[in-house]
Amino acid sequence: MKLIFTSLVSMLLAATVYAMPSIGDIANYNITITQKGQSMSGTLEQIIINQVNGMYNIQSTININGQTQVQNDQKKPEALFSDALVKDLLAHCANYSGQLATITVPAGIIDTCAVPTNEEGQTGTIWFSSVAFGVVKMDSTTADGDRIYLELVSFKFGQ
Repeated sequence: MKLIFTSLVSMLLAATVYAMPSIGDIANYNITITQKGQSMSGTLEQIIINQVNGMYNIQSTININGQTQVQNDQKKPEALFSDALVKDLLAHCANYSGQLATITVPAGIIDTCAVPTNEEGQTGTIWFSSVAFGVVKMDSTTADGDRIYLELVSFKFGQ
């Protein structure tokens, strides 16, 4: 499970290589991981804890089948979504090889830019919008057939 957690957090942080960075930004997701035909469901919470020496400290907590893991990462402000980038992404979605889509997730009905991904043996789609951490939904499958699916349940912008 640790490998899955590390991969998921890396993918999300890579996907959020640009979210409105503010201390207290929180995003909560439902997540389903399917590995070798076995499905596991749980939750993922990401929060910007603080900023020290120009770096944001991001805490990711994943709970899968009753097991909780916490990972802390430090990111430069330019490595997180900014309001300007999300605005540009939504205004010029096709330039990012994406497609505008209005989707329904537990957090509500949200206008997004759905961008196909193909990184390190994983293909799928990430739906971006003006939400904390920028990611509304993600559906990714590895070459081995393992799948990670998550959707936004709630979010809150920090201070």
